[in-house]
Amino acid sequence: MRKFLLFVIVSFFNLALGFADVSVTPASGGTDQCAGNGFVTIGNIIIAETAVTEFGSTSTIDLVLPTGFVYNTAAPITVNATGTDISIASSTFTDASRFRIEATISGTSDLNDITISGIEIQAITPASSGNILIQENANNFLGLDGSNGGNLSSVDFPVITKNPSDKEFCEGESASFSIIASGTLLTYQWQRDDGGGFTDIDGITDGGVYTNFTTNTLNISDVSGLHGFEYRCVVTENGASCNVNTSSGLLTVNALPSTTLAVTGQDTYLCYNGSTSIEVAMSEVGVNYQLKSGASNIGSPVASLGGTIGLPTGALTATTTFTVEAINGTSGCSVTLTDDATVNVNGNIILAVSTLDNNICVGESVDLLSSVSGGSGSFDYSWTPNTELVNENTPTATYSPVNPKTETFTLLVTDADPNYSSCTASDNIDIISNPLPNVVATPASETICSGGTTSISLSTTNGVAPTTYSWIVFDNPAGISGAGSGTGNTISQNLFSPSNNIETLTYRITPSSGEGCDGITTDVVVTINPEIVSSITNNSPEICSGSPANVDYSTSTENGDISVQANYNGATGSIDYSTNTSIGVSGTINEIITNNTDNTITVSYTFTTTANGCTDIIDVVDVMVNPSPIF
Repeated sequence: MRKFLLFVIVSFFNLALGFADVSVTPASGGTDQCAGNGFVTIGNIIIAETAVTEFGSTSTIDLVLPTGFVYNTAAPITVNATGTDISIASSTFTDASRFRIEATISGTSDLNDITISGIEIQAITPASSGNILIQENANNFLGLDGSNGGNLSSVDFPVITKNPSDKEFCEGESASFSIIASGTLLTYQWQRDDGGGFTDIDGITDGGVYTNFTTNTLNISDVSGLHGFEYRCVVTENGASCNVNTSSGLLTVNALPSTTLAVTGQDTYLCYNGSTSIEVAMSEVGVNYQLKSGASNIGSPVASLGGTIGLPTGALTATTTFTVEAINGTSGCSVTLTDDATVNVNGNIILAVSTLDNNICVGESVDLLSSVSGGSGSFDYSWTPNTELVNENTPTATYSPVNPKTETFTLLVTDADPNYSSCTASDNIDIISNPLPNVVATPASETICSGGTTSISLSTTNGVAPTTYSWIVFDNPAGISGAGSGTGNTISQNLFSPSNNIETLTYRITPSSGEGCDGITTDVVVTINPEIVSSITNNSPEICSGSPANVDYSTSTENGDISVQANYNGATGSIDYSTNTSIGVSGTINEIITNNTDNTITVSYTFTTTANGCTDIIDVVDVMVNPSPIF
C-alpha cells in the first residue's frame, strides 16, 4: 500500500485582511483500492491555519471524489474544528461523490483547524485514479479551491481461472498443487489447513517439505503424514488488498503396504533352466505382489488372499536375486519389500559323447569318449548298458563286444556338487558290432608232388557275406618255391621242393567281411613230396638171343619204388616183365631173352618210379636181340 502525503500550502490574498495562510494535509490510504471490494476508510483530511489572522468569515468547502469512486453515504463523516475562532455549521453529502462542509470563522485570537475523519470510499471501477478535490465557495476566502484532499486509485481483483484440484498420492511420493490466475502484478501465498484452519506456508514451521509456496505452483517433497490436508492459494493484485482465495484442493495420502514381510526362495539351488517360486510370508489381503529381477517384472502380479503366497520365477539360466514389489490393489501404491531372495542356478551342463570308430568287429575294443563342461565342474559318470564295458563309471569306458549287434550306449552325467545333485545331462551313441566271417578250406590239408599245383577251395559257412579271402605263406622251412601270398577263393600255386625229402609248407588264410572284419584264420598244410630222382643204365643195348639183358636201375628218392614193364615184340624173357612189375629201389634187369625168329627184335623196357604217391616215367630202354645164328 503506497502512502502519499501531500502537504499543500495555499496562500491567498485577503483584500480585507491581507494574506491568508492555510495548509491542507491530504487523506492517506486511498490508492490501489480494489474495485467492487466494498467501502474502505481512508485517512483524515486536515485544514489548518498557519497564522492567527487567516480564518475569517463563513466558508463552504466541498470534498469531491474523482470518477470511479463513491462515498459511503450511510456512514457519517466526522468534521471537528479546533480553536476559538471556528465552528462547523453543517456537514452533509450532496451526492455519492460530494461531501459539503459549512464553516463559520471569526476572530483572530488563536490558530484554528478543521479535521475531517471517518471518510469511507469505494472504488466502483478498476483502473480509476484522481484526487479528492477541495472546492471552496466562489469568493475562495480561505484559498482552498482546487486543493488536493488525497490521492485515490483503483485496481481490479485477480481472476482465478484454475483452482487447485484434489490430489491423491502414496506415502513417500512428492506432490504439487497449481493454480492459474490473471492480473497485472500478482503475488501468491499458499496456505494449508491441517484441520485447524488455513495458515500461511512459510517453509520453516511446516515440516520443511514445501517449496515454491509463493508461486502459482506449490511443491511438496514428501506427502507422508499429510493425509486429509487441504491447500489453497491467496492471490493478491499489485500488492494491494485485492486478494482472492482460491478454492481448496484435498490431499489424500494412501498408506503403503507393509515392507517387512519375509521373502524366501522355495528352492535355493536350481539346475540350469529350472524354475521355482519365491514365497512371501504373511502377505496382506488386498495387496498384489509382483516378482522382479532388477527393473524387470517376472510374470504377472499375484493377488494375496492372506498367508504365504508363491511367485513363479519361470525358467532360470543364471543365479538371480529377486525382489518383490507390493502393490495396493485399490490405490495402486507400491513399495519394494526390504527382504529379497537369491536363487543359485547351476551352469548349463553340456555333454557330448563320441568314439573314434562306431563300426567295429566282434572281438575288437573301442573307447567311448565324453566331453563335459558347465555345471560345477565336477561330475559323476554312469555308462549304460554296462555288461560289456570296462570303466563304466569314468569319462571314458571301453567296449569289447562278443556278439554281433547294434548297441546304444547312454552316458548320464550328474553334477558332483551336493547342492546340484539333481542336475544331469545325458547323451548317447550307437556302436555297431559286425560279425566275423569264418573260412573253410577244402581240402583241409593237401599233398602234392614237387612241381605239382595246389587246389585249395575257400568258402564261408556262417552266413557272413560278402566275404573275401587272403592268405600268406605262414611256414616254409624247406624253402619251397612257387608259394606266395594271394587273394581269392582258390589257392592254386605250382610248388617245387628243393630237397629229396618230404617237405611241408603252411598257408594261413584270413576271411574278411565287407565291413572289414577279419575272421579267425585257418592254416592249411601242404605236403610236397620230393622230385623223383632215378638212374637207368642200359649196359647191353644189343645182345644175341639167349643172352641176358643188362639194365641197371636205382632211385634215391625217399620212399621210392621202381617198376618195369617189358614189350618183347615176339621175343621172350626168362623172368617175363610183360606186366608192370615192382623191382625195388635198385637192381639190374638181367633176364635171358630168347629170339626165336630170324629177325632182330627190339625189346623195350619201360621203367616207372613212384614215391609218396608221385610217379616218374623213365625213358624206354631198348635192347636189340639178334636171332641165334644157323649152322
